[in-house]
Parts: sequence; structure tokens; C-alpha cells
Amino acid sequence: MHFFPAAVFSCVLLSAAYGAGSFSARLRVQFGEEYDSNSGRVNQPVVADGLHRMLLDLESRWSPAEGHRIDFDAMAGGKVFYSQHDENLMASSVHARWSMVLSRHLDIAVSAGWQETFLAVHDRDYRLVDARMGLVWRSNAATVVGWFGGRWFHFKPDDFADYRLKLSNAGPSAGVELRIAASSISQVYFHYVYGLSLYGDRALYLDGRTPVDSASNRLDHLHRGGIGVRYRAKLAASVHMVLNVGFSASLVDSNSYGSSAIRQRVHAMLGLALPAGLRLQLAGSLQFAEYQDGIYLEGDFYQPEADENENALVARVLVPLWRELDLVVQAGWYRNDFQATEPKIDNFERITVMGGLSWTAEF
Repeated sequence: MHFFPAAVFSCVLLSAAYGAGSFSARLRVQFGEEYDSNSGRVNQPVVADGLHRMLLDLESRWSPAEGHRIDFDAMAGGKVFYSQHDENLMASSVHARWSMVLSRHLDIAVSAGWQETFLAVHDRDYRLVDARMGLVWRSNAATVVGWFGGRWFHFKPDDFADYRLKLSNAGPSAGVELRIAASSISQVYFHYVYGLSLYGDRALYLDGRTPVDSASNRLDHLHRGGIGVRYRAKLAASVHMVLNVGFSASLVDSNSYGSSAIRQRVHAMLGLALPAGLRLQLAGSLQFAEYQDGIYLEGDFYQPEADENENALVARVLVPLWRELDLVVQAGWYRNDFQATEPKIDNFERITVMGGLSWTAEF
């Protein structure tokens, strides 16, 4: 039932697109078998299992009139484990964006997004809704984006689980992005985002050695900024490369004990188009997290907006089989070793290996 809004909107958009303006779309269907060394994504106890993985991904672009453009993307996917059925998962997302040209260099854009997850055991389900409005200024050498909006993060277990910390929150946000074309094959980009998260539960303070409720609700200030470089090159007659390297840092300044954090993250992505249609993708990230107060460990200390796959290395190979059909082989390694927290959280490690088929159509 939760996929109906995405399906209906897609049908309406496709129908309208063929009636007016220019339209393009890309549909990808992927399925395969995967081994997961840590099916529960936990520190301990670790249980390995196999699973079926499915993915449906749609990207579409429609220009109904001159100077107007609508982008619509939708995704639905799922994992069904061989034996650990409590970890079965479905996830979906929808993102829509409308933009209009105001002048030669200036556009206005409005966008909205929705994400939702459904687990067999609903202890990590969440819903994320966000919207923003912004201006885009372009020149031959640079692009500047400024926007403001808001987000609502609903952690579904808050509705029925007796957690000490309630994690649902909402609030305004704003940001600025700068992209500079350093050359015809390279680009440098900067970004900064500020967000305010308002929670419905009380902030904690430390009374001696015991965290207790204060008279005020929890409130978090988020500051996140980063820099990155994108480089494209032709290495040989039939070998093309895309390289992305970046660094970002985020500061969560919370009035609730145990919730403030500083995270620094380095990430890189290498894509190679090789002879015979082979494609290789390598992605890696390294994160160092510091919790100034330590992490509040009484009861459940799960952080739904923090990725447990903090440090990752993923390799992916696509081998063309027939027309739009590819063989996909992927392996991933995930850890969380780098932390400055007292008390220490047990190390988290996860290895996945997946093989499957991917079918892509463009129209």
C-alpha cells in the first residue's frame, strides 16, 4: 500500500510526458543473491545468512514547456533472508523537483522527498520527509545554490517502544553549495548546511553520574560542511575514468547529555568504463566520530540517523550479457573502529558478497 503514491505519480507523469514537451526516463531492475556476514548489523552476537535482494529504480526528466523542468525519481527495494526472517526489509523513496528559468543565469527550484523503511520486526522502521526551495545561479565557470526548507524524521518505534530516548524530530534547515569548473574535465565543490532538530522528549542532564530529565525538550543544532573534487579523464581509447574525492565534517550541538557529536568523513569513488563494455566501480569512506559527553548507553543506544556502515570499502563490477542485461558482482566491507568515545562501543564489522542480474532500459 505504501508504494501506491509512487506508482500513481509515475503513471501520471509518464502519461502527461508523452502528451507534451520532451521526456526521458531510465528504469533499472536488479535482483540477486547475497551473503551477509552480519545479518543483524549488530556488534554482537553476529549471525551470518544469505538473502534474496531486489531493486526497482526509476529516474525521469520532463520539460513540459520552455524553461520548465520536472525531475521525478522513485525507488523500491527489499531483502528476504534465508533463515533470519526478522531481518527482512522493504525500503522505498520518492523525490520530485520542479525548476523554472528566471533569467539567463538564475533558476528557481522546489523539491520534496519521502523515504520509508519496513522491517519484519519493526524496531528500526523510520519515515523521512523533507522539502526545500532555492535559487540556482550559473555562469560558465561556477554554480551557486542557496536553499531553505525543513525535514521531519519519524522513528516509528517511538510510537510503541518504551525507550529512554525518543528519536523522532523535525525542524527547519538551510544550505549553500558552490561548484567551480576548474577545467573542462574537473570540478571543485563546497557545501554548508545548518539544521535545527526539535524533539518531543525531554533533554537529559547529568545529575552526579546519572542522566535525568530536564525541564526543557531536547534541541539539536547541526552544522555540516565539506569540500570535494570531481575529475574525468580518458585514459585510453576505450578506457574512461571518473574520480570523486571529498571531505566533510559535521557538528551536532545538543542540549541533551550524550547526544552531541563531531563526525569527520573522507570518501572517494572511482568509476572505470573498460573495453568490451565492462564497468568497475570502487567506493570507500572513512569516518572518525567523537562524542564529547560519551554516548548514553542505558537501554537502547541505537542512532537511526547515524550509519552503522561508517567505514566502508565497496567494489562493484558490471559485465554486459545481452543488450540491456548485465551481470553484477559486488563485495563490501564495513567497520566502525575509529571512535573517540567513553565507554567504548564494541567493534562492528560486516562483509557482504552479492551476485545478480541488472536490466536497464532508457526511453
